[in-house]
Amino acid sequence: MQPIDPVNKFKEKLMTYSDFFSFSFQDLLKLSQKDKNLFLSLYYNRTADFEKVNGMLKNIKNRGDNILITGDAGKGKSNFMYRIFFDEELIENYSLYPVIVDYGETNKINICLTSFIEQVDKYFKELGIPVNNLKSNTDEHISQNFNILQKHLVNHKNTELKKYLLIFLDDLDYVEEELFELLEYFLPFASSQRVSIVLSARPPLLEAIRSYDGRFATYFTRSVQRIKLDDLVTSKILSRRLAPILVEQVTHPIKHLIKKLFEGTSRYRKLLNLYGIENLEQLEKFDLPFTHLYNNFMTSITNGNIREIFNIAHDSLIFILDNYNELQTTIEMVDNEPQEKKVITQEQILQLFSDGTFETKKGYLQTYKIININEHKSKMGNSLIYNILESIRKHQHLNEDLFDDLLKLGHSKEKVLREVEILSNKTQRMLLPKKILPAKMEEKASLYKSYEVSVKGNYYLSEIADWPEYIKRFGNYGNKLSEL
Repeated sequence: MQPIDPVNKFKEKLMTYSDFFSFSFQDLLKLSQKDKNLFLSLYYNRTADFEKVNGMLKNIKNRGDNILITGDAGKGKSNFMYRIFFDEELIENYSLYPVIVDYGETNKINICLTSFIEQVDKYFKELGIPVNNLKSNTDEHISQNFNILQKHLVNHKNTELKKYLLIFLDDLDYVEEELFELLEYFLPFASSQRVSIVLSARPPLLEAIRSYDGRFATYFTRSVQRIKLDDLVTSKILSRRLAPILVEQVTHPIKHLIKKLFEGTSRYRKLLNLYGIENLEQLEKFDLPFTHLYNNFMTSITNGNIREIFNIAHDSLIFILDNYNELQTTIEMVDNEPQEKKVITQEQILQLFSDGTFETKKGYLQTYKIININEHKSKMGNSLIYNILESIRKHQHLNEDLFDDLLKLGHSKEKVLREVEILSNKTQRMLLPKKILPAKMEEKASLYKSYEVSVKGNYYLSEIADWPEYIKRFGNYGNKLSEL
């Protein structure tokens, strides 16, 4: 592959690129506006996972199993749910009738419940066995209507239920105080052999269900078939999402959403033409100008969270375009083909994602921030976060051995507990909660939680904390646990 020398006339204003990257890297459900054809055309195919769920659904009418889809935040659980929900061929082949309860759409429980009632009412009408005694579909009648629908399901023979009801429950991770009140409505459906539930859940939601009540644990997390979604290949998902750039045919469903991008001569098409990319087939094999090392950085620093990877990729692409001729170039093999990559240094990463150097420049989102793990230190000069991460990696449980180790490094139990809560929250995710162990009555339950260090946490421990530029900017972490 010949070295690339971009022609200056192709260099457009950064805001223009930013507008497109912001558009293209948004959540797929939002990008597609839930248009089935558009969604499926842009979906990065989890072939093995989809084949697995296909096998589950093939016999689900005979088994009555529920399905649990698990994965950390940003792994694409919602998109995977809709990938199944939108597959008309699969739904038709197995005589399924899908309905979906998507809490993330409204963040309102009552709206979710009334929407479900409306969908199931329609289901029975289409089967020719309408529910004639439903109350008006308003908030005050939710409980009554759920009971009526459940009884209607029980009172009809299986031969009358020509299509099998498949209920998708998505984004319940965002329900807080009323989670089990919501799940209580669906418990009779989850325990029925005439209907199946497909639930998506992050690890904290799983633990909440397991520890709350045996009924919920049995039907939602234990006696279920499971699919665990792992990380996607960062380079592939990024390249796939840029596919709309090259779509020129009028019939493609993306056309009406990004019409302005195709008015006149497409600058985005020209941009990729610089890399010899002229059609979608070539794009599927194309990596963006990120090195393997940088792709690993984006995946590790986010725990594989697709939304956060998109945010980092957005600003990184703007930076590359803005500094194309100044950045170091390297050649890497991709699918046995040499491709030119641009090197973003550790110093430039920290400029982009920690100190706000580019916040005032148009085009940068600045939504992702690298954490200063040395912000809080003991009087002995040891980093609280660094020492917590390495001690959790050693002990896993918040037990007295862990606190003794951290006390020797100058950290109090009170500060450790407070920081653990922060490191395990939805924003940081450097620690992942695991099982809750039996607690003594007089002790705080939080002392008995079990954790594991996430990919992100381990990346800080093994990589970022030792970057010379990171140390220069944030200082040293002090003593390690192993140095006691």
